[in-house]
Amino acid sequence: AGFLNRYFAAINSHDYQAYAALLDPQLRQDLTTSQFERGYQSTADTGETLAGTSVAANGDTVAAVTFTSHQNPADSVDHQQACTDWHISLFLESDGAGYLLGPPPAGYHASSAACP
Repeated sequence: AGFLNRYFAAINSHDYQAYAALLDPQLRQDLTTSQFERGYQSTADTGETLAGTSVAANGDTVAAVTFTSHQNPADSVDHQQACTDWHISLFLESDGAGYLLGPPPAGYHASSAACP
């Protein structure tokens, strides 16, 4: 729950440094400030809910999360929706004191739909 609070707070405040601090070294190296800004520039997420957790084959924790994203339509996944409902899995690696977001397995895709 603490990780999710920090994750969504970083996105909603458009704070690259706070977001990057949640990433494992590989993901942190692969994400530039401009990529983060382009991806989340108009995003405001609400209704974040931890739907459940499980353990991946490699031992990492998988957090199933639902939320609603409000954004400029041009910034949405389909470049048309101002509101998107998401079902995602976050692949979390233990870093001793908590978790870091790790890369998803090959073939993983989040699920999204336009808000009703």
